[in-house]
Amino acid sequence: MEVAARREEIIYAEHVENDVRTRELVQDFRKLVDDIVNYVEPSALSQIKNSPRYIQLMGDLSKMDITRIIREGKEQEPLSRDYDFSKASIEWNMKDGYNLAKQALLNRKKIDGS
Repeated sequence: MEVAARREEIIYAEHVENDVRTRELVQDFRKLVDDIVNYVEPSALSQIKNSPRYIQLMGDLSKMDITRIIREGKEQEPLSRDYDFSKASIEWNMKDGYNLAKQALLNRKKIDGS
């Protein structure tokens, strides 16, 4: 059980790290484009900066914000929770997951001050 949980932690961390590296690479290419357009004549530069592709690719990136929702097992909870696909179990897990997500987002707002 703990091996599977650790595996999920590693996969999640790799996804986050990959996203960060991708964003850094995009930012580096944007800086390169900015450096290159400094050599373009002003009339052509105006046309380039007004083109939809330039606007789409060079517009501001949104801030990356990661909220992790972790479901902790309860003491009296049976081990079958991982493979019990009965209607009652699925409904309970959906309700519990919804409440956990709502709480995580509320906690995130408190931290951000929003």
